[in-house]
Amino acid sequence: MTKGGDLLLIKDMDHNHRRNAAALLTRGAYGLAMAYDFAHPLPDPDLCGDMAYYSLEAAQHDRLENPERWISGTPLYRALVDGLNEGERAGALLGVPESGDGK
Repeated sequence: MTKGGDLLLIKDMDHNHRRNAAALLTRGAYGLAMAYDFAHPLPDPDLCGDMAYYSLEAAQHDRLENPERWISGTPLYRALVDGLNEGERAGALLGVPESGDGK
């Protein structure tokens, strides 16, 4: 969405906009991981198999231990950085906006 409330498709964004959107996701990755876990709580261990529960628990742990890695693997993030050069991808993963001023 734009500031004016209009829908903006990724295919219509220029490279700087896509890079900055990916950087925004990276900077907010921990909060997004927490929101994801709140919306998708672990099931009751007694109601699912041990292997399924441990797999879900490990995924939750990994998501919260390294939220930047988790967010960079989401379809949204991958679509944003698809076609960007390596420098642009690296800046997005570090959460650095195009201007480099850290805002």
